[in-house]
Amino acid sequence: MVTIDGVSHLSHPIQLRARWKLLGDFKADEREVIDHTRDSKKLLKGREDRLEQVLILEDEATLGIQVEQWAVEYSSKFVHAAGPEFASTTAAVILGTAYVNKGLPESALVAAMLRVASLAFILRAGVKCTPSTFKSSSYRTIQASIDTILYERLKLAERDLFQMLQRLVFRSSGYLNREQVYPVALVLWQLLRILCIGASHLSNLVQRFRTKDYQFHALKLVLSTHLALFRSSNPLLLDFNDKLHQDLLGHDQKLIKLAVKMRNVVVGFREKGFTDMKGSIAYKKGYFDLFRRVYDGL
Repeated sequence: MVTIDGVSHLSHPIQLRARWKLLGDFKADEREVIDHTRDSKKLLKGREDRLEQVLILEDEATLGIQVEQWAVEYSSKFVHAAGPEFASTTAAVILGTAYVNKGLPESALVAAMLRVASLAFILRAGVKCTPSTFKSSSYRTIQASIDTILYERLKLAERDLFQMLQRLVFRSSGYLNREQVYPVALVLWQLLRILCIGASHLSNLVQRFRTKDYQFHALKLVLSTHLALFRSSNPLLLDFNDKLHQDLLGHDQKLIKLAVKMRNVVVGFREKGFTDMKGSIAYKKGYFDLFRRVYDGL
């Protein structure tokens, strides 16, 4: 068994079945892939490469689902334990979780966004893999496998989210019912933040290899969609202390308090920005400046 957990002090482990296999028993193309996971700090002296053992996950049909479920649960636990000082990055997730649990309109869309946010967070933060035996290997195959699974599940989650947004926004010619405006605005807030972070991470790679920055194009597309939907005002900026708007949250007092906190985060971000929102030391300020402008209105 291999124990998978987050890299922070917070623990929420899951155990997965794994087995040891000699490197020489893999096909040549498989060994080439495995070689990319080699940790130079753990080279085993006096042993032929072919005789070295490699730890691999058992190929179970539910493996992807198990890893994704763990990622969502760990992320939710991490966010709720983060404290008010991290509200700029956690407010939308905490509010979204409560919104889904209440079963309000477009809860499925908000849940899809929480799924994307959870997988993106775990993939960026990393995981800790601990085998139940004390054998050692020069290859970080389990970490590579988990990263691959998380990435594949993230792509599936993004596809599902974009399909839901397409049906809701584009097929209705951009018209939203009153009950739809708040959940859509909440989803776009979180999506824009993730796109800003993703575009920032990829910007250096784009400059190095001179490829097209598709992530930045996606960011601009979502920004344009956001402005088209909420040109005059943004639902996240509604004052939910006013009873006139409380029906959007089912008159639920817990949700109303969370929405007020969310509004404070958005107002603060609009007025001065949040360096702690970036989630990366390599972010581009210009991307977040574009993000901030959508809350100014026209």
